[in-house]
Amino acid sequence: FHKEFMMRRRDGTIFPTDHTVTEIRDDEGSRVGVVSAVRDITGRKRIEDALRESEERYRSLFENSHAVLLVINPDDGSIVDANPAAVAYYGWTREELKNKKISEINTLTPDQVKAEMELAREEKRAHFVFKHRRTQGEPRDVEVYSGPIKIKGRALLYSIIFDITDRKRMEEALRQSETELQEAQRIAHVGSWRLDNATNHVVWTEELYRMLGLDPSRPPPDYTEHMRLFTPESWERLSSALALTQEQGVPYKLELEMVRPGKSNGWMLAIGEPMRDASGAIIGLQGVAQDITDRKSAEEAIQRNERRLAEAQRIAKMGNWEWDIVSGANLWSDEQFRIFGFEPGSFSPDYEFFMNALLPEDRPKVRAALDDVLAGRAPYSIDCQITTPDGTVKHIHCEGEIKHDPSGKSVRMAGTVQDITDRKRAEQAIRESEEKFRAIFEGATDYIMVLEPTRDGSPPIIIDASEPAFAKHGYSRQELIGKPITFLDLEDAKIPMRMGELFRKGTAQFEVVHRRKDGSQFLAEVFSKSIDVGGKTIFYTIERDITDRKKAETALRQSEERYRTLVNNIEAAVVVHSTDTSITAINQKALDLLGITAEQAYGRMSMDPEWRFLTPEGKPLSLEMYPVNQVLSSAASLNEMVVGINRPVRRDVVWVVVSAVPVFDEKGNIKEVFVSFMDITERKRAEEQLRLISIYTRNLIETSLDPLVTINADGKITDVNSATEKVTGLPRD
Repeated sequence: FHKEFMMRRRDGTIFPTDHTVTEIRDDEGSRVGVVSAVRDITGRKRIEDALRESEERYRSLFENSHAVLLVINPDDGSIVDANPAAVAYYGWTREELKNKKISEINTLTPDQVKAEMELAREEKRAHFVFKHRRTQGEPRDVEVYSGPIKIKGRALLYSIIFDITDRKRMEEALRQSETELQEAQRIAHVGSWRLDNATNHVVWTEELYRMLGLDPSRPPPDYTEHMRLFTPESWERLSSALALTQEQGVPYKLELEMVRPGKSNGWMLAIGEPMRDASGAIIGLQGVAQDITDRKSAEEAIQRNERRLAEAQRIAKMGNWEWDIVSGANLWSDEQFRIFGFEPGSFSPDYEFFMNALLPEDRPKVRAALDDVLAGRAPYSIDCQITTPDGTVKHIHCEGEIKHDPSGKSVRMAGTVQDITDRKRAEQAIRESEEKFRAIFEGATDYIMVLEPTRDGSPPIIIDASEPAFAKHGYSRQELIGKPITFLDLEDAKIPMRMGELFRKGTAQFEVVHRRKDGSQFLAEVFSKSIDVGGKTIFYTIERDITDRKKAETALRQSEERYRTLVNNIEAAVVVHSTDTSITAINQKALDLLGITAEQAYGRMSMDPEWRFLTPEGKPLSLEMYPVNQVLSSAASLNEMVVGINRPVRRDVVWVVVSAVPVFDEKGNIKEVFVSFMDITERKRAEEQLRLISIYTRNLIETSLDPLVTINADGKITDVNSATEKVTGLPRD
């Protein structure tokens, strides 16, 4: 027997008990008694009451909660219970939900569920993110918070489900917005930043990091590092602007030069302003920065191009202008001001100023030209003259075009003005040069012809010639112009070779036999030059009749041959010196006498130190006394001068008697010195021996103790010795 009873204590309090009565039987199985056990269950009853109350509270919470609640059997995933909020959310009845498994509601695959659970564990979050089906509409994003629960002794799993679809959409929209903002900042090269004064926390966008060449994963740079991101001048302006914004709330807008590691410097447009609270107090700073490196580069390129344009206009002496026809205002470039003799921008030009600057005689034609262009009758292109403030007259060339409004009305005109003074002077000089050329062309004693080469390689064509050329050949202009050069040239076979030389070298010089109209021939010397005229190659030839010169050259050559024959066969040694004393001719007799070869002789100077000329006494002869030098300095002949010549090859001295004669040209100037000499070495040796004998005899006479007297054939005393002076007492004289 087992039953619970309420029992009363001695003090009158009532408490619950648990009674258990058990029979006692003997060996035969007969009841012999009972055993009764009583246990105070007050504590258990309290727990049971508390549990009942807890379950009632749980049930009340479960049933009345606005949150979606499910109780799930973790063993098979079956839904044990669902609260009314779950019924309303999913659209199924309670019984229908209790007949489902959670996998029928969750759209994720088992692998995806496992991956989400792993991700939740890594991120240390107490919830999972799933997509749940409902009876209507698309699956919804939900956050599921789960935990273990015991209900009536069963280990179950409770799940609290929150629909986060709208939040996810908002988060996605926010992420998209942030992505779009970042992308917009990336495309526009714009970054932003914010400083919280209370926390001193600074936030930079990724584009600002990229702009300054920094890693976006790192925190914003500190003051020192920040300072290194700009040139000293830019940092000084930025730090001053930041301080003013922080202290006084003054916004700033600056262009700053960035120092980017590993790259060339860039440029940033920085804009900053204060952040204020409701009371107007400054609580921080915020700003944006835009990379304007490309813009600055473009501006610099524009400035360079403007400088180049200005320089090109200066070099070309060309200015440009715009004329507002409606208002009459004119816009001039710097060079146009200079062309008109004024400093750039020194005044505002207008139509009347331009007209007044023109020479009076040019104003009517310029007005007429402007009227024509405004009326659409002709383009504006005209040469005219202006006077500058200092009185200089300049030639200018003006060009322009009309701009019309939508209705076709002429509203603006733009164009150029070029100073063509130098060109006009050059044209005048060319005209004068052409006149001089034509005068020379026609008046030259040599005759001139201009030839044009043909495309097929046939002989060139005569396209012009001077009057002497026509006269020399006996043809009129009409008869000769247009004819191939073979009309005159008898040496047809050599023409291709001469043309090839002209094309290859640009010049050629040759001799040719020409035929006259009457059939007679003459020898001509031709100098031809290839020149380019307007992109067209022509041959300019100067020709001269050298028939008489050739005859003279032949006569001279024959004369020189006779002269050399005479020189080589004459008995005397002969040397011919030029005016610089170098040897230009020498006969074999002279080569043998001097002991040298012809190769050693030709070109050798008379003052060559190896010669070492000597006086008759054997002393060195000064250079000015060399025979050739005496003739060159005096322009007179030299007769029978005795000199000794050192022979460098034989290393001895030869004695010669020299005569030298100057040879004059047709103008009376010495052109060479003719020197002849004969070997007197043996005579010189005999004279030396006789001199020595005389000295010896004289010494014998002087040393004799006997008086000795020398008497010539006429009986006169020619000499006496000392003994005679002593005997006679008379002096030798």
